[in-house]
Amino acid sequence: HRGKYAIPLPFYLKLREKIEWVKNQEKEFKVGFKRNFGETNVVMPIDEKLGEFLGLYVSEGWCWKSKVKGKESHHVGIAAQNLEVRKRAVDLISSIFGIKATENNTSAVITNKILYEFIGKLCGKNAYEKVVPNLILNSNKQTILGFLAGCYQGDGSVDKSDIKYTTVSEKLASQLYFILSSLGMLPTFKKEKNKKITSGIVFEKYKAKNKLPPVITLHYVCLYSEDARTFAREVKLIGKKQEKLISLLNHKSGKRHIVKQNDVR
Repeated sequence: HRGKYAIPLPFYLKLREKIEWVKNQEKEFKVGFKRNFGETNVVMPIDEKLGEFLGLYVSEGWCWKSKVKGKESHHVGIAAQNLEVRKRAVDLISSIFGIKATENNTSAVITNKILYEFIGKLCGKNAYEKVVPNLILNSNKQTILGFLAGCYQGDGSVDKSDIKYTTVSEKLASQLYFILSSLGMLPTFKKEKNKKITSGIVFEKYKAKNKLPPVITLHYVCLYSEDARTFAREVKLIGKKQEKLISLLNHKSGKRHIVKQNDVR
């Protein structure tokens, strides 16, 4: 990384092959682009914390590159109006990447080209591109549960006897369906076309520009009754959503049944 003892990455990789202590000390090293502010840890364990951060990003994250020629800056943000969720995002960023995020009333933001490229390619840069990263799909159960916690903290909703995840990304919905099934739950999948956006951050952005928001297709992954209770026992959320999960565990409902024609397993 930049500084007195910075070395080019290709040279570092050669040292790593020949000198054993370099591998052993990697947790102390940083990596970054030349002439670009922002480094991050060389080693990032694939664990529950990384899973949770990537889940938050998939639901509430964005990548943005400034358009000022010659002065490009690269940003990764997590939209979080809830203070408790925002603080959690900041703590995860510090713990995983070894950097400090910038906070405002609506988000936690990283200015870092390495993470802009890494997270954007891993998870997608906009809502329609969002996917479950392969490293999560191939991870252990605790990492996957961390990812689900981040996802549902963002775009998940908890009701008296059911849990629902909502996304515009059909691939993301299909992957979440697969993950939940692999954990022993039986989710259902539902699609809603020609949905108008009437609230939220996207709506406010279009409103500020005096433009009508686009009509979209929403994809839902739903858990009912005992499957919802299984989720509530396995996944831990934050704040009111966690309170609703606890309440759901105490609510005894009958067997799950299909209530709409396009609500199918």
